Amino acid sequence: MNVCKQSQSSKRGERLDQIFTSCVASMPSPEQCKYPGISKGAAFFAFFLMEAARRLNNPALLVKSVTYVERAMELINERPASSSLYQSLPGVAWTVHAISKNHSIEGAAEVIEDANQVILASTQAIELDANLDVINGVAGIIIYALRCMTRDQQKVLFHNIGQWLTRRFNYWSSDDPISTTTRRSPETNLGVAHGVPGLLSVLAKANQKKLLEVDLQKLVKDGFDFIWNFSVPEREGGCYMPHFQDLVTQGRLAWCYGSLGVSFAYLAASATWSANNDRANQLIASSVLQYEHPSSQLNDASLCHGTSGAAFLFSKLANNKNINDEIRLKASGVAEQAIVKSMSQAIWSDNYVTFPYKSVDGITDPASFLEGRYGVALALDATERDEMPIWAEWLAV
Repeated sequence: MNVCKQSQSSKRGERLDQIFTSCVASMPSPEQCKYPGISKGAAFFAFFLMEAARRLNNPALLVKSVTYVERAMELINERPASSSLYQSLPGVAWTVHAISKNHSIEGAAEVIEDANQVILASTQAIELDANLDVINGVAGIIIYALRCMTRDQQKVLFHNIGQWLTRRFNYWSSDDPISTTTRRSPETNLGVAHGVPGLLSVLAKANQKKLLEVDLQKLVKDGFDFIWNFSVPEREGGCYMPHFQDLVTQGRLAWCYGSLGVSFAYLAASATWSANNDRANQLIASSVLQYEHPSSQLNDASLCHGTSGAAFLFSKLANNKNINDEIRLKASGVAEQAIVKSMSQAIWSDNYVTFPYKSVDGITDPASFLEGRYGVALALDATERDEMPIWAEWLAV
């Protein structure tokens, strides 16, 4: 690295430190937290403080994170628990598990085991039309289980989930699997956040750990083949993924919808089923071309579907040796552009930073993981590190 680039990197790092410091300073107190989960609740702020402690080399922040964990557990006990990863018990217990690896938390083992039993019980008879997604559904349960359950518990859980999957998605393995429905539903959703690709991604990760029974392995393989039927080839090379099965227009450039997020699902599948590696490369090639196109819809800096999320995802693709070297190089260039664009969207007032978020309600500044400044900080921090951050599990990537 030349002197100019070293200086630029150092200045960027210092600015990112300031963003983290501002986020910590503007964080609500534990008592002000009204929600328990990892979306915008006490568990998320606990996790962010753990990451800030590492980033800023400030162990006191790790100690502080425990008070937010305790608040999250209080809030969980005050309301009926659900199986939502982002809103309820799984996300809180996941956070307890992660932080307890770095700092003692009284009763951590009991909280995790209680969560394991509640979640296992919830999978004994999953309703056929149960929510399947990462945020609030079965995919989120799997994300929790892969980190927090014992292997014996995982085997029971995947047996239960396998029975549900076979009943609901047996058409993936049919002789004529192409869906003709125009109904908009999670089942026809082609995004990672709310659709089948997110579910398939976490199942592929489970298969890497040899947790899927033989029949379920085949169904998951067929699921990836089924979803690929809805990809659309591009004249410039590559393929893209629409938002829904009945569409042919290109999805946005994001984690939640579109080719960029879905490429990670196919990369996960390629560890077992090699044909999916070429599919992943095609999706990434299309995503690289899309960055400066209006279809990217990169309207803000958010992690979910803004420039910091693009920076994070492209930076990890650039380091993935299973991807074509030429595509990796292009992904690296796009990641750099997205980092610069994200940093430029910061609005400072004294020492307080905001990243305006464009929503249907107008321009807002949510204190949240997917949409707000905290997620932007985590995403940009992750671009500086070779390893995948553990919070990427929440995204099924």
